[in-house]
Amino acid sequence: MSGRTGWGSRLLWGGLGAAGLAVAVWLVVEAPDGTSAPEGEVKWAIENWGVDRAGVIARVVAIPDEIERTYVVGKLSEAYTDETRPLCEALPGGLSRDRCLRLNARPHLSQHELHFSGQKRVAQASPAALPVNVIPIPTVQVPATECASSADRGACLDGEARQAAERGDPGRAVGICALQAQAVWADDCRFNASEAASTQPGAGGYAVAAALCSHLDNFRQECFWHATLALVGEVVSAPEGQEAAVAVQAAERVRAVWKATSPDGEAVARRHVGWFWSLFVSQLYERTDQPDGTPLATVPEEAWPQVRGALAIRMRQQGLLSGSLEQQMAAYDAALARRSVYTRREVGAPPRPLGSLGEPTTPHVVDFFGSARRPFSTDVRTDSVFCLIEAAAYIRPSDIALLHEAAAYPDAGVAEEARRLVGALAIPQPPEAP
Repeated sequence: MSGRTGWGSRLLWGGLGAAGLAVAVWLVVEAPDGTSAPEGEVKWAIENWGVDRAGVIARVVAIPDEIERTYVVGKLSEAYTDETRPLCEALPGGLSRDRCLRLNARPHLSQHELHFSGQKRVAQASPAALPVNVIPIPTVQVPATECASSADRGACLDGEARQAAERGDPGRAVGICALQAQAVWADDCRFNASEAASTQPGAGGYAVAAALCSHLDNFRQECFWHATLALVGEVVSAPEGQEAAVAVQAAERVRAVWKATSPDGEAVARRHVGWFWSLFVSQLYERTDQPDGTPLATVPEEAWPQVRGALAIRMRQQGLLSGSLEQQMAAYDAALARRSVYTRREVGAPPRPLGSLGEPTTPHVVDFFGSARRPFSTDVRTDSVFCLIEAAAYIRPSDIALLHEAAAYPDAGVAEEARRLVGALAIPQPPEAP
């Protein structure tokens, strides 16, 4: 007996499931009102989380039955995905703790409507959302009893789906994730499986990951971000000097995955390939202290707009752009024309995405520096000015003086974008992450 409410639970048997995952069969003793011990504890914890969080944490951590504690923490973590990290440490090592920590590390989960807690958290649609065609996956029917005996069924299903994805079996992964209790957790399960597939080197890893992402209703953009970032990580880890050649092969893999999806696959592929190049080039510049035009000599012409945009960002990050538009243009042109021997330095993490200041209204737009979008012009000088004003807006402190100067630029597209950015910056921006 738990000694707290007259409820109790008893571990009957523990062992390994079919995939080597820890499972447990346990008997739940009901309270006098018919509520089972863990469900009653979950209900109390969720109702009191916003009133007495410290008290909830103390009570949940003190649950003596490890199986019951695992169940309660798992449900509470689903209800408050970004707030329950202290409880993760109360779990035994393994799938449950890993899932708890992962849920707390996923900011997109706290931005969507989570029905379990009764809270409504609505995500804002990204103006740079990638076009998606659903990639067909022959779904494998998985018995409804899968992981039914686990104390933390959600974690168990996640683990089984990850293993299926790692084996290159997205159909089984989708079938397993469909058993999650709610649609939001089924999507997170597929997201998690996609990440597992992304760790597999070669052409198959991205293809499986992208297919799983395309079947998400929630978090789709975040899922593609992770899948593409994993592919880029594989590319930038190639032997020094071979990164660009490996990147060309990877870009073709991305193109092949999306071209085959539908009659408009070419257009969809073009956007995904552009996103790949924006992530690759941003990391290329992040790994060198020599911001110049060297990548233009190694990447294909389709990636040159991403090179120009990333160079402006990197120069502003390093304090190499200041003064009037004419002065900044001179410094930028000199750097763009310069070539050097690329020397790579290792970095601890990929560059932080820029976020978004909204979608440009110009007819031609490209991805740049990972997550942002900017106007594009086939005229190199005009395109370079676009790059300079975007960097002036995105890198803090923003260069408002340059944007006001650009608002009077002879090219109507540049002037319009400069005014748009000034307006976007007038809206309070979230603080930068430490």
